[in-house]
Order: sequence, then structure tokens, then C-alpha cells
Amino acid sequence: MKIEKAKALRLEASINRDNEVLRAGRQVSMPWLAAAGVAILAVIAWFFWPRPASVAVSDAATAVEATLTSESTGGDDGTFTAAGYIEPIPPFPVKITPLVPGRIDEFAIREGEVVNAGDVIARLNSGAHEKRAAELHAAATVNSHRVELAERELNRATTLASQGASTQRDLDQATSQVRVLRSETEKIRAEIASVEWQIEQSSIRSPVKGILYERTASEGHFINLDERHEIASVIDPMQLQVWVDVNQRDIARLREGAPALVSLDAEPGREFRARVDRILPRASLAKNTIRCILRLEEYSPALRPDMSVKVTFPAP
Repeated sequence: MKIEKAKALRLEASINRDNEVLRAGRQVSMPWLAAAGVAILAVIAWFFWPRPASVAVSDAATAVEATLTSESTGGDDGTFTAAGYIEPIPPFPVKITPLVPGRIDEFAIREGEVVNAGDVIARLNSGAHEKRAAELHAAATVNSHRVELAERELNRATTLASQGASTQRDLDQATSQVRVLRSETEKIRAEIASVEWQIEQSSIRSPVKGILYERTASEGHFINLDERHEIASVIDPMQLQVWVDVNQRDIARLREGAPALVSLDAEPGREFRARVDRILPRASLAKNTIRCILRLEEYSPALRPDMSVKVTFPAP
């Protein structure tokens, strides 16, 4: 009996230990299961729950775009602005190009000085042409004397032939001699005219009135007619226009003849009146603009070609 009782007690102790281990395992696994469940629920909520952050980003982008649009198109009063630059009205600037080759000896006018039509801007070295002209004039003088002698001989031969004192051959020779000498005289005169024209063209003159805008050559530069040979340009400072790039969203509010106000850093606080002269048909894909040309209605020495300006277009 004692043996059986001892076995029963040992079996009961073993069962109690197994139950305690089972309960301990259950207590340990429950927190992990709960954490896993929470994680799964969080993932599901992330996929299906509305995203306030995205709405905020979208609203911010809309606000930035609205700001940029407001700055591009102008204020609430219907005005808008655009950037541009000043340039001479064609045919200005007039390019000054020599018509003969040669080395520039001097510039008679400096940049910014006033020139009248016909004023000498620069002079080319004409020493070789002048020397050749002197030689030709001397040759023309000698040949003139020879023509006089030949004509006298022709008159004498004609008289003798009429009297039967000379042959027809003598008369033909005298006539031919006069013809040859006269031809040589014409050639010399033509060459003299050509050389004198080159001497005259060595003084390079302005074809228009204006100011010397730019010099693109200097003393000592050799002009070769086979290459680009502009040496200066002349503009009329009172004949200026403005090229302006207008945003495509604003171009519908413009028309030819519309007023505009031009301002520049050189004269802060002052605005120059202008009007839309032309709206060009082609747009700029890169800049999203359409170019307009404005005609300035006011003049100031501060207005100069290639200056950047700000243009304000009042409300229609």
C-alpha cells in the first residue's frame, strides 16, 4: 500500500508541474500574439486610412502655383509686367564697312560722338594709291603729247594723199597710230579714275546722322574684303524700341497700340511712355512667352541699346 501511495503522489506532482509549465508558456506567448495583432491592424490602417499629409502637400503646391501666377500676371487691378530690352529701330544700327582694302591709319571720331552724314569716321592708308595716281597722271601727260604728234602726222599724211604725194599705206599707218594712242589714253584715264576712287574711299564716311555707337576695329587693322570687315556702327539715339517677352497667359490682354510704361535701373522712379507696335506671331517654347515690340514715345540720354527694362502694361 505504501508503494502504491508513493506512486500516486509522484504522479500527482508530475501532473502539477506540467500544468504550471503550460500556464507559464501561455503567459509568455500572449503578449507576442497581441503585438503581432496590433502590427497587422496598423498595416491595414495605413493602406486604407485617408492621408492628411498628402492633402497638405497638394494644398501647398496649389498655393505656390497660385503665387507664381499672381506674380506673372500682375496685380488685382488688371495690370501685369514683363521683362525686355532696348534696341535701335531698323535700319539702325547702320554698319560702316570700307569699300576698298587697306590698313586703318586713324579713327577720326570716338564712340559716343555725334556724326553727320558725310563725316569721316576713319581713314585707310592710301599711300600706294596716291603713288600710282601720280604715275598714271605722268603717263597720261606723256601720252597726250604723243597723241598730238600722231594727229599732226595724220593731218600731213591726209594732205599729201589728197595731193597724190603719198600712198594710201602711209595714210593708213598714220590713222592707225592715232587710234592706238587715243586708246591708250582712254585706258590711262580709266585707271586714274579707279585709283582716285580708291583714294576717296580710303576716307570712310558715315552715310547717316547719329552717334558712333561701336567700333569693331582699331588703328593698324588691315581690311580684307574677302572677310567680314565692319569697322563701326552708327545709331540714332532717338529711334529706339523695346523688345519684351510677355507670358502666354497675358498675351490675350494685349493689342497693337496699347499703352505701356517702361522703367529701368538707370533712372529709378521714372517711367517712359511707350505703345505696343507689333505682336510677333511666333511663341517661345522654352520661355513660354510671346515677343512684342514697343515704340518708345519719350527720349532720355539714359535710354541706350541693350539695356534691360521692366515693362508695365496697365489694365485695358
